Amino acid sequence: MTLQKRWLATLSSALMALLCVLGGTQAAQAYDDRDLTALGGDRIVGTTNGASTGEVAPAAWTPNVSPLLTEEAAARNLTTADRNAALNNCPRLYACVAVGQGDGRHTVFFLYHCDTRTLTNFIDAGAITNHQSPGATVRFTGPGVSPLAFAPRVDPYSFNPLPYNRVDPC
Repeated sequence: MTLQKRWLATLSSALMALLCVLGGTQAAQAYDDRDLTALGGDRIVGTTNGASTGEVAPAAWTPNVSPLLTEEAAARNLTTADRNAALNNCPRLYACVAVGQGDGRHTVFFLYHCDTRTLTNFIDAGAITNHQSPGATVRFTGPGVSPLAFAPRVDPYSFNPLPYNRVDPC
């Protein structure tokens, strides 16, 4: 493994750990999804909403990007502050896409690979930070609408994800 990949694995793991710690301030139950791995093969650990612990959760939807590939992850049920922290600390070479869940919580997707993906339940307000290499533009497409394109930059962009149903991270 190259030094750059080791550094990215460490950074990605640290960011995921930070998100899990910050998300742990809510009534949440941990899960370990063996299908999601960070750079270097480390598993991603996240949280589910309080409904699984017996709480009554507000009605919401679950945004999804399919497929999520190795070195990619989804952090779910984040507060607005946690979402903002994830976007502002998006790892280098990643596109971080956030979308609301309809219950005041957010999901952030950490995308690394250049493959077109299908979006489902991208209904609420969205934001994106593109920290990929220069020239790697994130494009959202959908039926009968002009594509949205986001070039790399430090600050997050805001966008309305409707009616876009596909994303190409680079």
